[in-house]
Amino acid sequence: ATIEFVRPYNIFYLAIPSGISLVHLPLRIHKINGQPQPIKTVGDLYDALGEKNLNFITSYDTEASTWRSYLGERSRGKSSDRQITQDLGLITVMKKTVNLKIEGIIQQVEGRSYIDVRQGINLVGIPIKDDRTKRVSDLLQHEGLINNITSIIVSHQGNFKVVAQPEDEGDHQLTGGQAFITVAQNDAYVNFHGTAWSNTMEDIPSAPQINFATNSIEQSPILVIDGILTGDLSDLNQNDIQVTVRNLSNGLTISTGVSNGNYSLTLMDLQNLNAVQVGDLLEIRGNSNSNQVSIPPINYNITTKDISERQIKPSPLVFYQTPTQTILLSNYPNPFNPETWIPFRLAEATTVSFSIHDIHGNIIKHVDLSHLNAGVYESKDRAIHWDGRNKSGEHVVSGVYFYTLHAGNVKTTQKMILMK
Repeated sequence: ATIEFVRPYNIFYLAIPSGISLVHLPLRIHKINGQPQPIKTVGDLYDALGEKNLNFITSYDTEASTWRSYLGERSRGKSSDRQITQDLGLITVMKKTVNLKIEGIIQQVEGRSYIDVRQGINLVGIPIKDDRTKRVSDLLQHEGLINNITSIIVSHQGNFKVVAQPEDEGDHQLTGGQAFITVAQNDAYVNFHGTAWSNTMEDIPSAPQINFATNSIEQSPILVIDGILTGDLSDLNQNDIQVTVRNLSNGLTISTGVSNGNYSLTLMDLQNLNAVQVGDLLEIRGNSNSNQVSIPPINYNITTKDISERQIKPSPLVFYQTPTQTILLSNYPNPFNPETWIPFRLAEATTVSFSIHDIHGNIIKHVDLSHLNAGVYESKDRAIHWDGRNKSGEHVVSGVYFYTLHAGNVKTTQKMILMK
């Protein structure tokens, strides 16, 4: 006789509301809504939730001490496409509420259920139902966490709350599917003993769930910056490049590397719920270890649309090979009427100024650019622009003019023709 052993699956009904939520997968998933669909990575979960239903999924990389957001297919196989572990907590940024019937087995590794807490920020979920930890505040007294973490950030009734002691506002009863943000003073393995999380259809809230704290049209606790680097990247070692985003309004700063000409950063502030707000100015700056690389910074103003989408795609960061010598190039167009652009290259950072004079040597226009970084200033948005007017704002007559570059110890002159 042949006997087939079938391992029974536990069932959990997971509701992920619209807006921003802290989520943990309470089972090692094998089926979703009755269909075989193993969930092994963040990308698998993104596909299961559906691109039309969510913006992105964020996790915290404890090794790199940074937030990483999975943005869809372009994130497949990258650092944000993490393996789903038994204690991995996630932040979902949803367009719509999604209810899932998930079937799977208990969250264990070699018969153990635990949380791997690292020094610093942790985004984790409780792998199993443990009768020793019935409420959020019980975690603060758990072996491995007592005297190690002092508070926990939770999502409760559409708001983010800080639990530091019993009876705090967010100190609710623990259920499966929840994640928590903690700051640990030391590394620790925290063991749990119990049974798999399970519930019934009746445990799903019947009313639509709304994140009241994250439904603001004026500010957001999270923002993904999804950008690209352009220029001649063929000879560039991208491992030497770091991109840094700084919110000049509140000082929040984050950095990341570049891969295949792309970068992605996540600004996060779940405690004050204000990573960015409408009108904030972001400075996006690329830096390289090579002295022969120049990447001019760009600025980005936050709009209401950005707050709604929790994501921006700024204009590209442009990479330039740093020139080996400072030179003044021919203006374009030449002859011109009524305006022209004057390009130049700087081999080193220095104080720069331009003067324009007529054939008699009279200075008719002076442009002081103060201190500039080494780089290529050839495009229209970087080169000197002259509109054919003198220092009094009057149009000058047709004729030959000369322009002189003063850059540190370098002084060089070129000729141009205004033809009306």
